[in-house]
This record gives sequence, C-alpha cells and structure tokens, in this order.
Amino acid sequence: MDFSTDICAIVFLVALLPDAVVSCEGTTTTVQAGQQARITCTFTGDMRNLYWFYQENEEMNWKNVLTYFEHKVTYHEGYTSGHVQLDVETSTLVIMSVSIADEGIYTCDVERINQTPVLNIVSCLDVFATPSKPFPQITECNAIGQEEICNLSFSAETETNITCILSGFYPDGMATLEWLHQDLTPESSVQQDGTYILTIKSIVSREGNYTCEATYVLPNGTATTGRKQVSIKEMEAYNQKVKNVWMIIGPIAAVIVAILTAIIIITIFIRWRKRKRKGTEKEKLSEKYPLVHQGKPGEGTSSPEERTIDTNVSRRQQESVTSEQIFKLSTILPSSNYYELAAFLGFNSLESENIRQKHHLDMKGAVIELLIAWKYENGGLIHDLDKALVDARCGGLVEKYKHYSSSE
Repeated sequence: MDFSTDICAIVFLVALLPDAVVSCEGTTTTVQAGQQARITCTFTGDMRNLYWFYQENEEMNWKNVLTYFEHKVTYHEGYTSGHVQLDVETSTLVIMSVSIADEGIYTCDVERINQTPVLNIVSCLDVFATPSKPFPQITECNAIGQEEICNLSFSAETETNITCILSGFYPDGMATLEWLHQDLTPESSVQQDGTYILTIKSIVSREGNYTCEATYVLPNGTATTGRKQVSIKEMEAYNQKVKNVWMIIGPIAAVIVAILTAIIIITIFIRWRKRKRKGTEKEKLSEKYPLVHQGKPGEGTSSPEERTIDTNVSRRQQESVTSEQIFKLSTILPSSNYYELAAFLGFNSLESENIRQKHHLDMKGAVIELLIAWKYENGGLIHDLDKALVDARCGGLVEKYKHYSSSE
C-alpha cells in the first residue's frame, strides 16, 4: 500500500468514528484532578501521522482532539496547546491539568511508514478529586467565623439547625457523611466543576456536643476520615455564665477605672497649677518689661522713659539680649519657624501654643512675649539665643537682629 492509499484509508475510517461505540477495553490511567495525565498510544513500527479522539462515554459521539500530520500538530475545536499537548517521541497525549470533564475514553489511529495503519487503540482516563479541606465543615460555624472550635447557642423556645457538608470530591459514592447522634441520610448534588457535595442537616433542641464524621475512599482503597464537633448551649444558661463572669471581673474593672480617673484628675490639676504659676510670672514680667504689649518703639503706649529702662538693663547685662533686639527679631522671624525656635529655647509645645493663641494673628506680639519669658526665666544670654536660632534653621538672622535702628 503506497502513501496516498494510506491517507485515503485513514480519512475513510476517521469519517466512520463519530458513529462508533467503543467499550473501555484498553489501558486505564487514573489521575487526580489538577494533575498531569499521560495517555500513551501503543503500536509497533514508525509513525507517519497520528490522530487522537475523545469520547465522554459510550453513548456520546467522538470528538477530534488533535492531529499530527506531516510533522505538524493541529488542535481541534475545544482544545488548545495550553490544555493538551503531543509528545511526538512516544506518541503520548498529554493533558496538562486534568479536570472532571477530561474523564472518558481516548483512542488513537496511527498511520505507519511502509506498514498498514493501526486503528482504534483504546485508552481510558479515570479522574478523582479529594474533598475540600478541612473536612467536614459545619455551615453555621463557618457563618460566624468559628471554623476550628465551634460554639453555638439556642433558645428554649426554638430549635437549632446544624448542617454538615462534604464538598469537592469525585466520583460519587466514594464518600460518606453522618451525624453520630442521629441516623440521617445525606443529600448529594453536583457542583459547577463536576465534583460532588454531600449535605446532612440535623435539628437539635438540647445542650450537648455533636459530631459530624466524613470518610473518603481513594481509588487505591485508602480511606481518610475527618470529624467536626460543635458545642450547643442553651441561650439562658449561656447568658448566666456570662453574667457570672462579669460579677467576678466587674469590681476589678471598677477599681481600675477609678485609679485611672484619679490619675487623670491629678495630672490635669498639676498642669493647671503650672499654667497658673507661669501666668502669674508672665504678668509680673509684663509689668517689668512693657515691650511685651507694645508695638514698634515710638508707637502705641511706649515712652522714652520705658526705652531708657531697657537701655539701662542692657548696660547692666552686656551679654544679655536687649528689648530692642527682641523687638527687631520679632519683625524678621518667619512665622513658620516660631515653634522650632520656641522648642530650642526650652518651651514645650503646649506653652508655645498658648502664647501663640493669646496673640491670635499677631505673630510679632507672640514672638516678643516668648523671648521676654525666655529671658526672664533663663537669663537671656545672646549666646544662647544665637544657638537656638541656628538650631531652628534661622542662622541668617543672628547678625540682623543685633543691629537695631530706631528708624525701622
């Protein structure tokens, strides 16, 4: 038989395949869902062309999976290279990630070099899937987020449903599900992915621990058993236990709250006394240094006599900041550097904020009061002020504030 005759024979036989009914008399491959399956086409001789077909069951028509013709692989409808591939060296059909839908009967037809074709080489693929873990599961426990240790309560006037499920397994009939306290028959249904789910519902009306048991048997005969227990408590009894707990910890909690309240009150009182003391000192400071409440020298309520007092103080303390220098610095200090300067002069955030709020939008007045208070409490050395300005990123003002002119 020549090459053209072989092709005609193959095409003729392939055309007949959709109406054929084949029983699974070949080799059987068993694979877990999600794993790779390799279905081998066994024959002797050298392959020229190869045709793979699939039949879901003996009552269904055949489907073309792929064709290897003249060294080229063609994928037919419903199949892609991401789903199935051909190992040309071994003529093996490779299913990359098996699903329940891939289970069924596979056949290959082989056209051999210088030999007659080999037709209808049958192989079967059995797929199994193990239950979703953890198994079994109790629906009412999952609903309240208690998947591990489950505690439910019920009212004396009503009954409680507890539903146990086993899902994600295949094939049907390989799993059992039961409540150990009650002889009930589970309901079986098919999920969208082709796997099965067993559901068994029990109605309880008394306290106790209830256990659901599930068993799944693998194709090799190995059985795996899982159990899930739920504790049912009557609502009134549960509430009484909670009440008893609060009777124990309630007094302790009350003592703790009282102690914390006392600490807060004492802290507030200490801060109030401190602010009051500082306020008194600053009032005295305002009387001693009226510059805190005046504008530029020569304006408002200032007088030559008051400026003379400041000059005399400056003469007595050659290394201290003068009132004129304080005023000068208040006019050139950027408002954005106010809090930084206050911090480096030793004021906490509450103190600097109180001074700032007192003067509202008058930043110059706030700076003057800040510097006067600092001078009164810390001596007001020029060296210390210069260092604080540098630390507050205002080093460029060190020389400017020292050169005061009455014409400014």
